[in-house]
Amino acid sequence: MTKNLLSTKSGESILTYPHQHFKPLKKFYHYISELFKKTNKYFGIEGSTSDQVWFYGFYVTCISMIVLTLMITGILYGF
Repeated sequence: MTKNLLSTKSGESILTYPHQHFKPLKKFYHYISELFKKTNKYFGIEGSTSDQVWFYGFYVTCISMIVLTLMITGILYGF
């Protein structure tokens, strides 16, 4: 019989159990990945990488142009 290192004052042994490691980044990555897959499925582009590049690239380009314009006008004319 093995000797337990942990025990209470009454002599009862405490059972140890492995602790689960909390990985918030992995959980966040999984959430974003599932959201990405659902979006691709909704728009019908889950099978084609080329379509995904065109779809997301269009929106990234539009948003970056707006943000860049706002940054430039903010620097030139003050926020």
